[in-house]
Amino acid sequence: MDQVLASIALGEVSTAVIGFKAAGYNLAFDLADFYLSDPPDGSSHNVQTTDVERVVQAKPKVSADEDNGWHKYDGQDLVESAIREILDEAYHNAQYSGKYGELQSIAPVWMPAGKLYGTGDLENALGGFWMTVGADIVVLPAQRGQPASYTMFYRAYIFDQYFFHGTAATWYGESLDRSMRTLEEAGRARSFITRGASEARTREGRYGS
Repeated sequence: MDQVLASIALGEVSTAVIGFKAAGYNLAFDLADFYLSDPPDGSSHNVQTTDVERVVQAKPKVSADEDNGWHKYDGQDLVESAIREILDEAYHNAQYSGKYGELQSIAPVWMPAGKLYGTGDLENALGGFWMTVGADIVVLPAQRGQPASYTMFYRAYIFDQYFFHGTAATWYGESLDRSMRTLEEAGRARSFITRGASEARTREGRYGS
């Protein structure tokens, strides 16, 4: 890789990263800064709980495209969909495997979450990312004519690979995306895994209610 081109790319990227900080895009700044630190291969960066909460609650201002399986983002809908899967699996386990009263730890498969268009900091921090919900749940059998009940503790989890293709017109813009990729190819930056968890929440209820 031509180090002159890498130096030019670094100038563009440094300007953008400083812009993140000036705009108050703290998560975007932290992730870009970590990328530019050229972390060891296989590194991961933990997103703070408060930022994951922002992701779950985010309401993108622009509809996302339907390319490559990514759809309009709705964090609350994804969480509720995952919880329904957890409740169904836990009830099935209780009914057919005798796990009434037992603590079950369940996490559905990771789901493509969509893209955070128009959300400023989050849009510049995360591209197309993945989400799931992990829960500890106890199901109690039906009693006195009342349906089976449950108590669950759960968190939402996010996962993303902080990576630049160098050719795509991403939310960063094609030129900046290409410059970010140039730096990695020159050994001045490195892709990494981003992960984080929301606050723990409790939910109780009865099946069929």
